[in-house]
Amino acid sequence: MRKEDIEVGSVLTVRKDLKVRNIYGVYDFVERMNFMLGKKVTVTHCYQDCFRVVENDCIFWTWEMMEESQESQPLPVPKKSMLKDGDYVVDKEVKFIVSLSFGKIFNGCGEYNGLSGYDEYLNTQNVNRLPILEIWRDGILIAKRTVKNDRGN
Repeated sequence: MRKEDIEVGSVLTVRKDLKVRNIYGVYDFVERMNFMLGKKVTVTHCYQDCFRVVENDCIFWTWEMMEESQESQPLPVPKKSMLKDGDYVVDKEVKFIVSLSFGKIFNGCGEYNGLSGYDEYLNTQNVNRLPILEIWRDGILIAKRTVKNDRGN
Protein backbone atom coordinates (compact mmCIF):
# COMPACT_ATOMS: atom_id res chain seq x y z
CA MET A 1 0.00 0.00 0.00
CA ARG A 2 1.22 3.49 -0.84
CA LYS A 3 0.69 6.67 1.15
CA GLU A 4 -1.72 7.85 -1.56
CA ASP A 5 -3.86 4.71 -1.07
CA ILE A 6 -4.71 5.41 2.58
CA GLU A 7 -8.41 6.14 2.97
CA VAL A 8 -11.06 5.87 5.66
CA GLY A 9 -11.34 2.19 6.53
CA SER A 10 -7.74 1.28 5.63
CA VAL A 11 -6.20 -1.14 8.11
CA LEU A 12 -2.52 -0.46 8.82
CA THR A 13 0.10 -1.78 11.25
CA VAL A 14 2.07 0.57 13.51
CA ARG A 15 5.84 0.03 13.25
CA LYS A 16 7.47 -1.67 16.24
CA ASP A 17 10.69 0.39 16.13
CA LEU A 18 9.27 3.88 16.75
CA LYS A 19 10.94 6.00 19.43
CA VAL A 20 9.22 8.53 21.70
CA ARG A 21 10.08 12.17 20.83
CA ASN A 22 11.30 11.27 17.32
CA ILE A 23 9.63 12.99 14.37
CA TYR A 24 8.06 10.78 11.69
CA GLY A 25 6.87 12.79 8.74
CA VAL A 26 5.44 15.98 10.27
CA TYR A 27 4.52 14.70 13.76
CA ASP A 28 6.31 13.47 16.87
CA PHE A 29 5.78 9.97 18.18
CA VAL A 30 4.65 10.64 21.76
CA GLU A 31 4.49 8.56 24.93
CA ARG A 32 0.74 7.92 24.73
CA MET A 33 1.21 6.25 21.31
CA ASN A 34 3.65 3.65 22.68
CA PHE A 35 0.98 1.05 23.52
CA MET A 36 0.10 0.84 19.80
CA LEU A 37 3.50 -0.45 18.64
CA GLY A 38 3.02 -3.43 16.32
CA LYS A 39 -0.79 -3.23 16.45
CA LYS A 40 -3.28 -2.93 13.62
CA VAL A 41 -5.22 0.33 13.35
CA THR A 42 -8.21 1.41 11.26
CA VAL A 43 -8.16 4.87 9.63
CA THR A 44 -11.14 7.11 10.50
CA HIS A 45 -10.09 10.51 9.10
CA CYS A 46 -7.55 11.42 6.40
CA TYR A 47 -5.73 14.75 6.13
CA GLN A 48 -2.97 15.97 3.81
CA ASP A 49 0.01 14.83 5.91
CA CYS A 50 -1.57 12.64 8.58
CA PHE A 51 -4.60 10.62 9.62
CA ARG A 52 -6.52 9.50 12.71
CA VAL A 53 -7.38 5.94 13.73
CA VAL A 54 -10.33 4.51 15.64
CA GLU A 55 -8.10 2.83 18.24
CA ASN A 56 -6.51 6.15 19.34
CA ASP A 57 -8.53 8.97 17.75
CA CYS A 58 -7.09 11.89 19.72
CA ILE A 59 -3.65 11.46 18.11
CA PHE A 60 -2.39 12.30 14.61
CA TRP A 61 -0.55 9.45 12.88
CA THR A 62 1.64 9.62 9.77
CA TRP A 63 2.48 7.19 7.00
CA GLU A 64 6.08 7.06 8.29
CA MET A 65 4.82 5.53 11.56
CA MET A 66 3.30 2.55 9.73
CA GLU A 67 4.85 -0.62 8.34
CA GLU A 68 5.35 -0.14 4.61
CA SER A 69 4.69 -3.60 3.18
CA GLN A 70 0.98 -3.95 3.77
CA GLU A 71 -2.00 -4.80 1.67
CA SER A 72 -5.24 -3.46 3.04
CA GLN A 73 -8.35 -5.36 2.02
CA PRO A 74 -10.88 -3.01 0.44
CA LEU A 75 -14.08 -2.56 2.37
CA PRO A 76 -17.19 -4.15 0.87
CA VAL A 77 -20.06 -2.18 -0.64
CA PRO A 78 -22.78 -1.43 1.94
CA LYS A 79 -25.68 -3.88 1.58
CA LYS A 80 -28.99 -4.14 3.34
CA SER A 81 -28.25 -7.78 4.26
CA MET A 82 -25.20 -6.61 6.28
CA LEU A 83 -27.24 -4.43 8.66
CA LYS A 84 -27.62 -5.29 12.33
CA ASP A 85 -29.53 -3.56 15.14
CA GLY A 86 -27.56 -0.59 16.44
CA ASP A 87 -25.41 -0.09 13.32
CA TYR A 88 -24.87 3.48 12.19
CA VAL A 89 -25.46 4.17 8.52
CA VAL A 90 -24.36 7.39 6.85
CA ASP A 91 -25.61 9.09 3.71
CA LYS A 92 -24.07 12.33 2.38
CA GLU A 93 -25.82 14.45 4.99
CA VAL A 94 -27.02 12.50 8.03
CA LYS A 95 -26.07 9.66 10.40
CA PHE A 96 -28.85 7.18 11.15
CA ILE A 97 -29.11 4.33 13.63
CA VAL A 98 -30.58 1.05 12.40
CA SER A 99 -33.55 -0.63 14.08
CA LEU A 100 -34.27 -3.94 12.38
CA SER A 101 -37.17 -4.67 14.73
CA PHE A 102 -38.93 -1.54 13.40
CA GLY A 103 -37.50 -1.93 9.88
CA LYS A 104 -36.37 1.68 9.99
CA ILE A 105 -33.34 3.92 10.31
CA PHE A 106 -33.64 6.87 12.70
CA ASN A 107 -31.71 10.15 12.71
CA GLY A 108 -30.87 12.14 15.86
CA CYS A 109 -34.20 14.02 15.74
CA GLY A 110 -36.27 10.84 15.80
CA GLU A 111 -37.21 11.12 12.13
CA TYR A 112 -36.96 7.90 10.19
CA ASN A 113 -36.81 6.27 6.79
CA GLY A 114 -38.26 2.81 6.24
CA LEU A 115 -35.69 0.23 5.16
CA SER A 116 -38.18 -1.10 2.60
CA GLY A 117 -37.46 2.03 0.53
CA TYR A 118 -33.86 0.89 -0.09
CA ASP A 119 -32.66 -1.86 -2.42
CA GLU A 120 -30.01 -4.46 -1.45
CA TYR A 121 -27.22 -1.95 -2.23
CA LEU A 122 -28.95 0.68 -0.07
CA ASN A 123 -29.95 2.88 -3.00
CA THR A 124 -33.36 4.47 -3.16
CA GLN A 125 -35.63 5.73 -5.91
CA ASN A 126 -37.10 8.33 -3.53
CA VAL A 127 -35.75 11.77 -4.51
CA ASN A 128 -35.96 12.91 -0.88
CA ARG A 129 -33.49 10.23 0.29
CA LEU A 130 -29.82 9.73 -0.42
CA PRO A 131 -28.10 6.35 -0.83
CA ILE A 132 -26.33 4.92 2.19
CA LEU A 133 -22.56 5.42 1.81
CA GLU A 134 -21.15 3.82 4.98
CA ILE A 135 -22.03 1.27 7.65
CA TRP A 136 -20.35 1.58 11.08
CA ARG A 137 -20.53 -1.09 13.80
CA ASP A 138 -19.07 -0.62 17.29
CA GLY A 139 -17.08 2.40 16.12
CA ILE A 140 -15.50 0.59 13.16
CA LEU A 141 -16.25 1.27 9.51
CA ILE A 142 -17.31 -2.09 8.02
CA ALA A 143 -18.59 -1.08 4.57
CA LYS A 144 -18.11 1.94 2.34
CA ARG A 145 -19.33 2.94 -1.10
CA THR A 146 -16.43 4.25 -3.19
CA VAL A 147 -15.94 5.13 -6.83
CA LYS A 148 -14.20 1.74 -7.30
CA ASN A 149 -16.95 -0.40 -5.77
CA ASP A 150 -20.03 1.76 -6.46
CA ARG A 151 -23.16 -0.22 -7.26
CA GLY A 152 -25.19 2.95 -6.99
CA ASN A 153 -27.00 5.21 -9.38
